[in-house]
Amino acid sequence: KIAENQLRTRDTAEEGLKTLDGFETEDSALYRAAYYYDENDYDKSLSILRAYHDAKGCTCSVNGAIAGICITSLHDYRAALHYLRESFYVCRESSETALMISVLYRLLCIGNFRLLEKSRIWAQTAFALDSSDKYALSMIVHLFIKNRPAYVESKIDTYLERPSAQKSKFYTRARILKAQCRFVIGKYGDALATLQELTGTEEYAGAVWNNIALCNLKIGSQERALRNMAKALEKSVQKNDREQVAENYIRMLADAQRYREASDLYEKTGFTTCPRTRDEYLDRFSVYLRTLKNQSRMKEYAELLQNVFENAESPAVKNCAAIDTIRFCYISGTISGTVCRKTADFIVEQCLNGQSLAENLNDAVFVLLEQNRNIPAPLLARFTNYIRKDPYYAATWGLYQFRVKNNAGKGAEYYSAAMQLAKDSALYEELTYKCHYELARNYLQNGNTRAAGKEVEALIKKCPDSLFWYRTAAQRLTAGKIP
Repeated sequence: KIAENQLRTRDTAEEGLKTLDGFETEDSALYRAAYYYDENDYDKSLSILRAYHDAKGCTCSVNGAIAGICITSLHDYRAALHYLRESFYVCRESSETALMISVLYRLLCIGNFRLLEKSRIWAQTAFALDSSDKYALSMIVHLFIKNRPAYVESKIDTYLERPSAQKSKFYTRARILKAQCRFVIGKYGDALATLQELTGTEEYAGAVWNNIALCNLKIGSQERALRNMAKALEKSVQKNDREQVAENYIRMLADAQRYREASDLYEKTGFTTCPRTRDEYLDRFSVYLRTLKNQSRMKEYAELLQNVFENAESPAVKNCAAIDTIRFCYISGTISGTVCRKTADFIVEQCLNGQSLAENLNDAVFVLLEQNRNIPAPLLARFTNYIRKDPYYAATWGLYQFRVKNNAGKGAEYYSAAMQLAKDSALYEELTYKCHYELARNYLQNGNTRAAGKEVEALIKKCPDSLFWYRTAAQRLTAGKIP
């Protein structure tokens, strides 16, 4: 006890460490390790604990402390797993240890289904050991609700049936999660009935009204859903809850074509204009971009994309901005400009280095064709593997036939194949007018002005406002300008 007190004062700490060093007990090892940990000497702290472990064997406290340092200071999750699993099997089968193992496997499982399965097994183990553990239940919800909502609901029922459940602050949250299971299963009426019983709660009021809004949207009551979401935003107190509700509300307003309200809410909420992660870009920022585009705020739209591309730290976020920039430049007729060439170079480099998603291959080949640039052979070789499987790839291969091979027949053939693949989507109409434009361009390039004129006339006459850029491009061809 004297040595422990000495560690609390810098002047006597050295003496306290020497005293503790004379003991070979678990407590002395933990005290010395804690001292060095507080001094940010994590390696020394870890060496003390590992030395005790290797000499005396596994104990819950020492193994837990080693795992804690590995996780929080060294970010070595695999090493932490080794000590936690040993603690679980050798010392004590505890729900807390099983849950931590599940969490670590979840952190390591990106792109590895086997580790995801291990995370699920350990979460189930944690809940089996203690069905009153709200954290174990939350982990089961996180890992299973998308694919096995009925199973998750059964575990929530197990929790709710415990006599102690109603006294817990988590009781209301568990009922909200039960309603969420009903929602995922598609039983929106049941989910609504549960949620409406919880509208009087204060702590989770934002989540309750948010979920009521989502249920009403699913059953076709859009206006009611919007009113519910406004109430959810009003009732949300915690910053994270408020941001999630605001994100859902913005998307709902955008889907209702109330673009100005959606963009105003995005700006008022203080959401970033330079997303940190790909999910943040796709789930939140892309909706804001859509609201700007539909308000014809194109200058802001372009500047935002350029800012994200130039300043994003994440290559995945930069990649998203590059793809959207290419599509914007294509629509606005500036695809050969300096900005688009720069973003195209980035996408091509990512594809050649194997650092991009498969769908980006199509964007890379498409933009190079539109810019009349050479396509690197390795890029083209990878691209051809997808032609028969995807309408975008088939259409871009048709563009390759038009632009590189000067073969209008083959080009039209591949556009037709692309349209067949996309016959049940909005892409079908766009591919139709793109094919007409490429035919007109090819005819004009080869001196067949009469055939080109017919294609251009039909395109200008029939092209809808939603695809205005094809009409604009066709009008350039009438002036004899071939891009």
